[in-house]
Amino acid sequence: MARVLFVQTLWYESLGVRALAAAALARGHQVRVLVCDREAALDRALDAWRPDVLALSLCSGAHRVPLGLAARSRARSGVAVVVGGPHASFFPAVTAE
Repeated sequence: MARVLFVQTLWYESLGVRALAAAALARGHQVRVLVCDREAALDRALDAWRPDVLALSLCSGAHRVPLGLAARSRARSGVAVVVGGPHASFFPAVTAE
């Protein structure tokens, strides 16, 4: 089973992230949810927990921070990155980067 770290960069509860985390848990995956928008906090979580998958939600207008965190994390640790959310749905070419 996979270790999945969901990262939420906006400071309000995301029901989509919570639903996906619950579904992953129900299927036996290990899950953590981190609310942060700082590289240092994400670096500490990656180093301490070593997830297999980093999952981020993208909201239009606030998508640059999570995209930057995703790119940096992938380059730094080689973690697989999955993005979703409204911005990824409406602008799928962004997720290819």
